[in-house]
Amino acid sequence: MRERDDLRVAAYFPEDFDAIEPVVSIEMDFRHHVNPDIARTIFLGSKPVMVAGILQMWSGVGTAFIALDKEWVPQNAKWVVRTVRDLLREAFEHYGFHRIQADVRKDEPKALKFARACGFQSEGDMKAYGMDGSDYERFAIVKER
Repeated sequence: MRERDDLRVAAYFPEDFDAIEPVVSIEMDFRHHVNPDIARTIFLGSKPVMVAGILQMWSGVGTAFIALDKEWVPQNAKWVVRTVRDLLREAFEHYGFHRIQADVRKDEPKALKFARACGFQSEGDMKAYGMDGSDYERFAIVKER
């Protein structure tokens, strides 16, 4: 993960989510199902401003997640994209993933743009996928074998 003087990259703990008011709400509570080896919390001082990682679905396949503090992310978007790309590269190189996917709400244009900027490719729409019936788009990065 990329270091910055004002930020501290730390091990992930489930309670880190509680201190972030995310840009986009996260619909499911997966906090305790995350492998801390492939998740990180970014702190600005003592405040968590970003939690990102990968949930392992089964061997070689994972689902990416990220929670970004809505007050912090606008002025740090480029750094966040580079940091997420580093985490994805680490997952492919060191943890045996061949596919990492992400599900993004269709009515969140900034989140869709963010997924593309991180290197994800669209695989199509998922109608009425959200808990509230909202539409999502499935993205993935697939490592060539």
